[in-house]
Amino acid sequence: MKTAYLFSGQGSQYIGMEKIFKNHHEDISASFFESANKILGYNIYDIVANGPAEKLNNTKHTQPAIFIISCIAYEILKKETSLPDFCAGHSVGEVTALYVSGALPFKDALLFIQKRAQAMEHASTINPGAMLALIKPSDDDTKNIITNTHSISIANINSNTQTILSGSLEGIKNAISFCKENKIKAIPLPVSGAFHSMLMKPASDSLLKIINQLNLSDSMMPIYQNINALPENRKEFLRRNLEKQIISTVQWEDTINNMIKDKANCFIEVGPKQILTNLIKKSHPNVTCKSFEDIINNE
Repeated sequence: MKTAYLFSGQGSQYIGMEKIFKNHHEDISASFFESANKILGYNIYDIVANGPAEKLNNTKHTQPAIFIISCIAYEILKKETSLPDFCAGHSVGEVTALYVSGALPFKDALLFIQKRAQAMEHASTINPGAMLALIKPSDDDTKNIITNTHSISIANINSNTQTILSGSLEGIKNAISFCKENKIKAIPLPVSGAFHSMLMKPASDSLLKIINQLNLSDSMMPIYQNINALPENRKEFLRRNLEKQIISTVQWEDTINNMIKDKANCFIEVGPKQILTNLIKKSHPNVTCKSFEDIINNE
């Protein structure tokens, strides 16, 4: 049996998610938040615990918050289980994978996420955009939406039942109208920008120098990266793929399929909620998949 750890991305956050550690290794949680508050220069714990929602859901706070919660969850799992055989992270979760695999120290990873989130927020003010989830679209549905609307691209291929589109505000508005007219189920996402699209190019450009200066090492285990869904552990390729990630499609469906081809038969989602767990359960009902929240709540 091979085990894969999956690290949560933006959208899995919620106020009070630090409570999943209550009565479960609270010393680890407190230590991580204390370090994070010093590194970030503000009280991220207070935002996670008390909100308000619009503050936690602001990209510059969301991404560090999810990373910290995921790191704490991993440290707790590490005390009770062996290291996974390989891992992957959804969008910002890929940086968590770099930390967990030993490729990037915690402080460096958190500082990078802080700058990544700030750059993406700034890009969203330059190029305002939005995102739209398509539920059970056919390939033709997706192609027709992109063809018949303005400034739209595929941001995430999450599973065989979910595709995420990203684009300008006008483009997403037109896509919603197109979906209504053609009876395609579509759900606007509560995000502040057109992530994983060329509208994020200002963020990608501003982060290039920072990425090139990251203190990366070879990873201890293969990381299946977002842009190509292939396993990698060499630092030069981890760095190169990280450079392209913000403006590229997240190939999540292929990531999971490739892990299964490589004999993964147990997936553990390490982070808040169970969004990635539910995606796998729908697509691969015969594969064992657990979320950290389920594991800790059953202790």
